[in-house]
Amino acid sequence: MKWHWIRLEETSSTQIVAKQLAEEDPGQHRIVIARRQNSGKGRRGNSWQSPEGGLWCTLSIPLKGPPDPFLNLLLALAVQEGVLALLKVSTGLSMKWPNDLLARGQKWGGILSEVISAGNGQEVLMGLGLNLQISAADLQKETEIPSDATSIMAEFGQSPSPEESLESILSVFEETLKEDTSPGGRSRNRLRIASHLDTIGRSIIWKDLQGNIGEGEAVSIAEDGALIVEIDSAGSKRMLELRSGEVHHVRPANDGSMPS
Repeated sequence: MKWHWIRLEETSSTQIVAKQLAEEDPGQHRIVIARRQNSGKGRRGNSWQSPEGGLWCTLSIPLKGPPDPFLNLLLALAVQEGVLALLKVSTGLSMKWPNDLLARGQKWGGILSEVISAGNGQEVLMGLGLNLQISAADLQKETEIPSDATSIMAEFGQSPSPEESLESILSVFEETLKEDTSPGGRSRNRLRIASHLDTIGRSIIWKDLQGNIGEGEAVSIAEDGALIVEIDSAGSKRMLELRSGEVHHVRPANDGSMPS
């Protein structure tokens, strides 16, 4: 896959720039990467602080068919495996459904995907924000970064550079995309993702887009990326497929902490 790279020193948001470029010149596999963002966005319109030392980029991918939410999980898997390979460790990173990236249980990155109309087709914009070469002290200086956020440098004492990380992530992502289109590939990728998904096996609380709140146990993921949740209602158990919403892991009651 040939990517067209756009490198910026600073921008408001790589997602905004990628959207403008896709509308002006559709049909290209494009990467917009910036050393700093001053108006980065997370899910639900939340701001995302983007100091130097992190990876702030958006991948623009033309779609040949209908949007596939599973792409989000494939990219999350590629981030985990690509960065672990550079760190030369095998554990310490995991995924929280649907788009959070965890380092030893704390958030160090996230993915924001949106589908746009571009030319005669559609493109998916996959925004990626990763705290990499940012020390714990520097994280604390960013007053708008949540106090429980972390970085690769803070957790492992070392970190690859943003561009080195992106190259490794792209290599894994492209291989995973090829695997996904091979016979049985989606099922194999689903199992790979499930094995790294920290949400599986946990009790969770979620709020859907309509504001409804539910509680259950996350047991698996479907082949379209939906989270399969077991609900116990009046002694009768049933399965629900959660495709969007805000999810919180419920920690054991005896540790005195709130849901994450």
